[in-house]
Amino acid sequence: MKRLVILACSQRKVQDKCLIPAIERYDGPAYKVVRKWLRTIPDARLHHDFLILSAEFGLISESRRIPYYDRRMTVERAKELHEETLSALKPILSSGIYRAVFVCMGKTYRGAIEGVDAFFPDIQYSHGRIGMQLSQLRQFLYKAE
Repeated sequence: MKRLVILACSQRKVQDKCLIPAIERYDGPAYKVVRKWLRTIPDARLHHDFLILSAEFGLISESRRIPYYDRRMTVERAKELHEETLSALKPILSSGIYRAVFVCMGKTYRGAIEGVDAFFPDIQYSHGRIGMQLSQLRQFLYKAE
């Protein structure tokens, strides 16, 4: 069984004009933690999947090639994405593929996934200030199970 990490997109992005994978486009602190971890752990991708909640594109895979854009998540946008996001997450989280799920996103983004616990009751959420959230993300990634 695998582990799943769901990340919020970041305001900081690589401004390359080409389409590049989302995991490379976003350049905020959480993405730096994830990319460093992926470089450090040789078989990391065998045991972990990543999904990203994008203010522009909704829920996307880490490998989806996306352009540079400038759109912030707002409470209204989270409400717009809510139904679509839950519909996408339900089969993923109900599949039995994942033994653990970690969500790293702020309060505004969480509005788009509100109710997701019904599909996977033991979801772990980051909390606190950004430094604390990054520490929790690192702990989840490096935790040996």
